[in-house]
Amino acid sequence: VSLLAFGTLYFTMYSDYAISTINASNLLIYQILSIILYFGSLTAAILLFFSILIKTESSMTKRIFVVYFTVFFFAVFVQVSLFITDVIDRDNPFHIMRLSSITNVLYYGSIFTIYIVIFKKYFIDEFTKFKLNIRLYVITLIVGFFLILVVAIMANILIVATGETDTSANQQALNALLNGAWFDKFFLFLFSVVFAPVVEEMIFRKATFDFLDKQKMSPLMTIFISAAFFGLVHVTSGDFVQVIYYSALGAFLGLAYHFSKRNIYIPIGIHLSLNLYVVINMLF
Repeated sequence: VSLLAFGTLYFTMYSDYAISTINASNLLIYQILSIILYFGSLTAAILLFFSILIKTESSMTKRIFVVYFTVFFFAVFVQVSLFITDVIDRDNPFHIMRLSSITNVLYYGSIFTIYIVIFKKYFIDEFTKFKLNIRLYVITLIVGFFLILVVAIMANILIVATGETDTSANQQALNALLNGAWFDKFFLFLFSVVFAPVVEEMIFRKATFDFLDKQKMSPLMTIFISAAFFGLVHVTSGDFVQVIYYSALGAFLGLAYHFSKRNIYIPIGIHLSLNLYVVINMLF
C-alpha cells in the first residue's frame, strides 16, 4: 500500500503526462490522498501498538482519549508532511482550503469509525435508554436546540461588547469551504453535521466527565472545565476572545448531558442540530 501510494504521488507530482492531462483540482486531490495513504500505511505499526492500550479491558475513558489523541497527532504529522513535500503551497488559499476539507473529514471520520466500532455496545445501550424515555428526550432535544441558539446569540453579543468585530478564524475557514466547490461543501457537511457532533461529545462530554468524576470534581466544576476545554480546542490563530462563544456552547451541552442523566444522544442531537442549522443558514 505504501509503495502504491508513493508511486501515485510521484506520478502526479513529476509526470508531464499527469500534469498536462489531469485537471489541476483533481491532481491536488490525488496528491493529498496519496500522501495521507503513504504515511498512514507507514504508521500502521504505531497505531497497532497503541491498540494495545485500547483493548476491551481498558477503561472506556482511557480508550476514548487514546484514540482521539493518537489520530490527532497522526493528522498533524500528515499535514506537516504535506507542507514539507511541497504538495501544499501555504500561500495558496485554494490549497489550504482543499487540505482542510480532506484532513478534517479523514481525521474526524477515522475517530468516528473507531468509536462506533469499539463502543458499539455503549451506543446501543444509550439508545435503548433513549427509547425508554423517548417523549421526554425528544422534547429535550427540541427545546435544547432553541436554547443553544439563544446561548450562541448572547455569547456573540458579549464578544461584540468586548470590542471584537472580526469573524473567528474557525468560522472563516468554514466560510471558505462553503464558498468552495461541491467537494468542499460535501466534506464540510460530513465533518460538521455527521462526524464532529459524535466525536466531540464523546471526548468533551463522555470521557471528560468520567475522568473528572474520578478526580472527585463537583458537577458544576466538571461542566466548567469541559466547556473551557471545548472552547480552547475551537480557537485558532490566537483569536482567544472566541473562547467565550465556544465555551458557552460547551457549557450548555454539558448541562444538557448532565440533566439528561448523561445520555450521550442528547448533547449529540443538540450539537448536530446546531451545526446543521449553521451550515444551512450559511448556504442559503
